[in-house]
Amino acid sequence: MESVFDSLMKSFKNRMAHVTWMDEATRSTALDKADAIVHKIGYPDFVANPTMLDQYYQQVRSTGSLLFLLSSLQKIT
Repeated sequence: MESVFDSLMKSFKNRMAHVTWMDEATRSTALDKADAIVHKIGYPDFVANPTMLDQYYQQVRSTGSLLFLLSSLQKIT
């Protein structure tokens, strides 16, 4: 199944191939830049795995209470 990102990149590259206002050198550079894009959409795989998520946050320690956190957030909003 094609991802949304892959579909957008395919469409972008198709459009780039047919624009008339861009010379070949510029088009080539633009396509190289498009190929260099690293998509970081969503979240890492470990987030969906409770065991891996616990390991990732194993060293995190809470220093405040939930009540303190909620009151702090209310002051911000």
